[in-house]
Formats: sequence, structure tokens, C-alpha cells
Amino acid sequence: MPALNAPVRAEMSAQSLDFAHCWQQAVELVGLSSSVPMITTMRELSIAGGGLSPLLKRLHSLDTPRRALLLTMACMANPKRAEWLQGEVGLHFGQLTAADLGTEVFQVLVGLLASFPFTNRACECPSDWSELEQLYLSNDLEPHHG
Repeated sequence: MPALNAPVRAEMSAQSLDFAHCWQQAVELVGLSSSVPMITTMRELSIAGGGLSPLLKRLHSLDTPRRALLLTMACMANPKRAEWLQGEVGLHFGQLTAADLGTEVFQVLVGLLASFPFTNRACECPSDWSELEQLYLSNDLEPHHG
């Protein structure tokens, strides 16, 4: 009977719970351009207009752990369409265990979910991209370098 590959236990630092930092790590893991601002990447993942076809193509080009990570990012960029999008792809990140995802992807995915800034709001989930963009801009979520 083959042994299961258990993920390595790692502490979650303050930086690993910073949404902008987690988003940047996720962008690199799924092969998106890391040289553009976070808001641009979120806009690219929006399925409004013609964005669904390129997103699906990218999702299907990735291995399962990275597909789950990109799907999570796309659901964050399309909060009102998340359930539909997961059904369209036929995958939900909750279906995968830490061992399925691997240590690196698992830690980034948990960091994104734990730090997603709009889950702790008293307001309802944003209904469209422009509302999400306004929340993003008003909360100054872009990482500061300096």
C-alpha cells in the first residue's frame, strides 16, 4: 500500500495572511502576469463580456492544484457567479485535500480565503465587477512597495 504524501506543516505568518501578498503568490503559481497591478488581474479574471472563454482555456491548461487555485481567484473576481463558475468547470476547491493541492498551493489558497477582504463586510457580496472594483479601491488593497 503506497504511503500518502502529507503536506508539510507550516506556520501562517502575518504576510501569508495579507490578501495582496497571497494574490501575488497565486498569480505567479497559475502563470498570470505578475507585473500588472492586482486590480488588473482581477479584471482579467472577470467573466463579464468575453472573459469566460480565455478563463476556461487557461483553467483547462493547468494541473488540478493550480486549476483549483485559479478557480478560487476567478470566484473572488466574480462573487455572484462563483457557484455557476464552479459548476461550469466541474471543480470546487473544497473537493481537494491539502495532500491533493500540495504544500505551496494549499498555503496560498488558505491565505487567499482567510484574507479575502470582502468576506468580513457587513454588506452583501458585490453584485458586479464595478461594485467589486469600488470596494477594492476604497480599501486600498494594492501592495505597497518601499
